[in-house]
Amino acid sequence: MILNELQLENFGLFYRKHIINFKPQKNKNLILIGGKNGNGKTTLFEAIRLCLYGRRSIDRRLSKDSYEKYLAEKIHHNPNLLEQPNFANISLEFQHSNLGNTDIYQVNRSWSNNGKGIKENFEIKKNQKSLEEIDPEQWQDFINDLIPPGLSKLFFFDGEKIQMLAEDTDDSKQLADSFKSLLGIDLVEKLVSDLEIYMMKELKQKGSKELQKKIENVQEEEKKYESKLDQLNQERAQIQSKIDKTYSNIERQEQIIAKEGGAFADKRDKLKQESVKIDTEISNIENQLRDYCADILPFAFAQNLSKRLKEKLIKEELFVSSEITRKNIKNNLNKIKNEISKKDLWDGTPIGDKDVSKVSKKIINLISDTLIPINNFFNLVHKISNEEHIKLLAMIDKSTNEAPIKLQSLCKNHEKLSSLRHKTERKLGFAPSDSVIDKPIKKVNELHHQLGMLQQKIKIRDAEIKQAAFNYDKVTRELRKSIEEMKNKEEASTTIKRINKLQLLLQEYRDVLEKSKIKQFSNLFIETYNTIARKKGIFEKVEINPQDYSVILYKSKNKKIPKRQLSEGEKQIYAIAVLWTFTKMSNRPLPFIIDTPLGRLDLDHRNNLVKNFFPKVSEQLIMLSTDTEIDKKYMDKLKPNTAKYFNLKYQDGETKIEDGYFWN
Repeated sequence: MILNELQLENFGLFYRKHIINFKPQKNKNLILIGGKNGNGKTTLFEAIRLCLYGRRSIDRRLSKDSYEKYLAEKIHHNPNLLEQPNFANISLEFQHSNLGNTDIYQVNRSWSNNGKGIKENFEIKKNQKSLEEIDPEQWQDFINDLIPPGLSKLFFFDGEKIQMLAEDTDDSKQLADSFKSLLGIDLVEKLVSDLEIYMMKELKQKGSKELQKKIENVQEEEKKYESKLDQLNQERAQIQSKIDKTYSNIERQEQIIAKEGGAFADKRDKLKQESVKIDTEISNIENQLRDYCADILPFAFAQNLSKRLKEKLIKEELFVSSEITRKNIKNNLNKIKNEISKKDLWDGTPIGDKDVSKVSKKIINLISDTLIPINNFFNLVHKISNEEHIKLLAMIDKSTNEAPIKLQSLCKNHEKLSSLRHKTERKLGFAPSDSVIDKPIKKVNELHHQLGMLQQKIKIRDAEIKQAAFNYDKVTRELRKSIEEMKNKEEASTTIKRINKLQLLLQEYRDVLEKSKIKQFSNLFIETYNTIARKKGIFEKVEINPQDYSVILYKSKNKKIPKRQLSEGEKQIYAIAVLWTFTKMSNRPLPFIIDTPLGRLDLDHRNNLVKNFFPKVSEQLIMLSTDTEIDKKYMDKLKPNTAKYFNLKYQDGETKIEDGYFWN
């Protein structure tokens, strides 16, 4: 199957008619569509699935009213237009080969809003003629059989969301039907189911009245629970639709905030706090500098003079100290002289005044030899107190040892903080005022509140669905038990016995087919994963659980690897490897459409996909990418495999499709 062309008219962001030619060229399988976020890449992705599957592209349990509301919202709306469109149209043309013959199909889905409601039209053409061999009411079933919706989940996927395959959640289990379709197991199960329906008719016609009554009662109860389950699923789908819409509205408001500088606004408080902190630190440094300027800075600027001053102060200190000592000695000697003049010295002989003077002079000379010599010409300049003298010497020492390093450090920090304050003020200048983004921020908060309430509702519905499913399964088991009782009775008809044998044979065949496919998958997955993964050989083997088709990973020594231990990028690579493996096994030539192909991947994984996956995965690969995913480097690497380039440009409320990529 090859997609030839997509036509859009008044759909989503696309106003009027737009045509994209998807046809690949010989040895060039890639169609590269570029567009920045919000420019319509996902809209193209949705358009293809909506055109093919209608309501089922969103959720098969979606109610009619919710689906019509969805269609109404998808009609292009632009506040810049004087007259708004009231209809939309999607047309998809593709080639499909069967038994050696290739036919061209054109699927067209359009709808209009006449003010009273939505009117939808669905049409299929084969080789430019209406598909007359099939009743129009069966056209949707024909498309579903031609391209099963379950398979489209594998071939048309979001590169970031596809990692749900690695999450072991209910979402991943829903893809079990897709895998069965891809591997052909669903055909066997469908035949078994058809035989079951035929057997039920036989039992109701030919079984005993007691058994017939029992089957009818159980079927009525089964129908009741099935209806309840369907109703709950529809309600859940409606809530989920509201959740999806709320997410879209949140994203739209965040884009408005971002456009108005919201990224800066979110940081405003933090920037203000940083600014206050910086100002405080600058003020502290300036105070320290002022203290230095008023204290030791003059000494630091005149260090030679300060050194001489210190020497002078020390000499003056010694001089003053000596003078004080001499005066004290002289005063004390006078006191001694007065005392000894009144007494006998050693032998009781009175001492005369002359002898006392000699002794006194002798003592003074002896003591003077231990003091600083007196310079009659010494000039005492700094007549300061001892406390001031100590303080002045300390300031000189500080100015010559600590001050230069400290001052240099303070000045350097002051310069650094001043530069940082300037940058912070610039950032604050970029941030819009609160009044500009207050409304969208308030709206985002309201939407998050609504989202929380909706998520709570969906949890309640899930619990109700789980209970209803349990009741339905219980009744179904009772019905099966009744059927088994009838089949095993001797009076059972030959037809029923034959159906029973055929069912057992088909079940045996299904088990053999499933076992063979699982073994094939296990061998092929390791090879496929190692082709695109950065870490080679981390998985020694894999197994598929036949109950839900979940994949179990093993490393060396038969030890399981929980998928939750994989990084986000590794989960995406794992999921892509799973899809590629099933694609190889199915031998179905379906196109691949990938939205956001490289979003969460690191450099090595990106390189591996660009080199080993994109050129080989399919005869046709349509990629929807931003300029940061498939950048110029990757575009050049993919150029030998690229048939066409397109660029989505959004301006004045609408998106236009232009030839070329971001750089060509």
